Amino acid sequence: MTSERIREIQEQTAYPESRSVHQALLQVWNECEQENNKQNSELLQSNKELLEALEYWKKRCKLIETCENESPCDPDITSEQIEAWKNYHNFIKEFGNRN
Repeated sequence: MTSERIREIQEQTAYPESRSVHQALLQVWNECEQENNKQNSELLQSNKELLEALEYWKKRCKLIETCENESPCDPDITSEQIEAWKNYHNFIKEFGNRN
């Protein structure tokens, strides 16, 4: 609801300058504003959750890429491979396994 829309409604009433008309329109304005605030809050929360999930997956993918880069297909296990796997599994322990 905009102030222009309120004026339109007010002009359509029999008593546009009536105190009760002003109060009713103010109440509608406030209710619309509360609903907008609620929706904005929900959107902000959703955005925050999406950004957190994005950061989680970025870190997880980077760790698994490091593991893959440090793990050639030979049977010998190097200290770099062990360190890469430890880092990856520590991340999963700390932040969970989100699928």
